[in-house]
Amino acid sequence: MKRISCIIMCIMLVAQVAKVGADNKNTDARSSIGISDNTQINPEQQNNAFCFKLWRELDQKNENLFVSPYSINTALAMVYSGAKNETAREIAEVMGYSLPMDEQHLFFAKYQADLNSIADKKQAELKVANALFAHEDNADQLIPAYIKVLKDSFNSEMHTLDFENEAQSATFINRWVERRTNSRIKNMVSKEDIAYNKGGIILVNAIYFKGNWLHKFPLRNTHVMKFYQDSKCSPSSAKDFEMMNVTSSFSYAELPGYQILEMPYEEEDLAMIFVLPDEIKNIAKDLNSQTWQDWMAALKPQEVVAYIPRFKLELSISLVDHFKKLGMQDAFDPNKADFSGIMKVDYLYIQKIYHKAFLEIKEEGSEAAAATMVSMFAPSSISPKRPQPVIFMANKPFLCMIIHKPDNNILFMGKVVKPVEIKQ
Repeated sequence: MKRISCIIMCIMLVAQVAKVGADNKNTDARSSIGISDNTQINPEQQNNAFCFKLWRELDQKNENLFVSPYSINTALAMVYSGAKNETAREIAEVMGYSLPMDEQHLFFAKYQADLNSIADKKQAELKVANALFAHEDNADQLIPAYIKVLKDSFNSEMHTLDFENEAQSATFINRWVERRTNSRIKNMVSKEDIAYNKGGIILVNAIYFKGNWLHKFPLRNTHVMKFYQDSKCSPSSAKDFEMMNVTSSFSYAELPGYQILEMPYEEEDLAMIFVLPDEIKNIAKDLNSQTWQDWMAALKPQEVVAYIPRFKLELSISLVDHFKKLGMQDAFDPNKADFSGIMKVDYLYIQKIYHKAFLEIKEEGSEAAAATMVSMFAPSSISPKRPQPVIFMANKPFLCMIIHKPDNNILFMGKVVKPVEIKQ
């Protein structure tokens, strides 16, 4: 048995797990949103290409990484449903949306219905929830057609809050996320997020999963072993760590440079894939849709003695700069973003994309949760009958002057690049 490598990548958690058309309940769910079973939608192609693209962007040497590409994808899909022109084109290109806009959201409706129907079989907990939160004074600025898409295709909740009460609004949103992630994701939104964005909206996706292994790790088999923090298993990288152990028939494959193990859950539609590379630093560049398909095709039932660490991971990450590097530019530029399909205001743009994720793997099973928040900034609500104001946003280096008005004589002049906070 090869020695356990330093980092076990967990791929295909809850984002790529549902089998389309698995049972009658799924069919009923699809019919209720107006999609026939003949609709050709491939969740693997839609989500995984984006997953691997994002992974290559986020991966850092010698650092843990855990995200829900499905959560991020869904949150951006809600934004995309109200994007127009070049803004929509850039989002579609980065996210890999291949369907026409008026059909793309139907894909998410169908897939979300499939995922949520898994819980009906009582073999695992899996739930996806979406919501839009807006300042109550801005409710009439939201485009009715956009609200309909969110409700019909994303099963999204709609909440209007008093954003003037920043702490109360942040608490409401955070409790919403906590309830839908079994308290695994907390403090998703700060009161500063609300204070800065009273004229805009906040979109949130939350996903939660908990399932037991089909072949559980016996507690008596868990022992302290050496876990190496580099792929060469250098003695200097060794740490004492609790390792679980189980022997059973699993789907398994050995390919050049990789061992691949599929561990099924009691819920047959769910599994976790473990990939053990000869060299962890090479894995990001090798990950793509074709590699993934080759790995899955190579899996065959085989008796396996599996050693897996008993561990948990938590991650919080801001994604704006990463999406910019991937090619999504206009959505973050107040002078170029076109989200006229969302609100009847000018200058609506994405101000923040924030993602939090949690994973825990134990003898009896595993638990995972994630949430993605997209904060879309806009000026304070103004009636569309009135002229829209000019926006001056000093959120980058600027000059400032104190002048003597009678003769416009400059008394003081400054350049602000790194403003220093005034402490009370």
